[in-house]
Amino acid sequence: MELPSGSSLAYTAKKLEQVEEIVAALPDGELDSYITRVGTHGQFNLGENENWALLGVYLTPFANRARDADEIVEFLRNQTDALPAFSKSTYIIDSGGPPVGRPITLRVVGRAMTTSARP
Repeated sequence: MELPSGSSLAYTAKKLEQVEEIVAALPDGELDSYITRVGTHGQFNLGENENWALLGVYLTPFANRARDADEIVEFLRNQTDALPAFSKSTYIIDSGGPPVGRPITLRVVGRAMTTSARP
């Protein structure tokens, strides 16, 4: 996900709480855990900026839930696209790793600022 260029780290963190609430409200039996990183792209794209964030969502094993990762991503996309503060959302389904379910990664991405003035 991406907030407008120039958004402060505190503002980005505050707005990401809205996404965390959506993720935390996933039905019982789907959500295993999630992590949030504000100010970075995470492990896939190195870099730092105050208006970037990454939200990694770890699902329960596929055999234990009714929806697959694609259906859950579509649900999350519909919910997060309605949030006005975000200018861009990227969803990646990681199919690697041990067979414990497929995580969903939400990233906030933006351009680096050339000035030091930020809201």
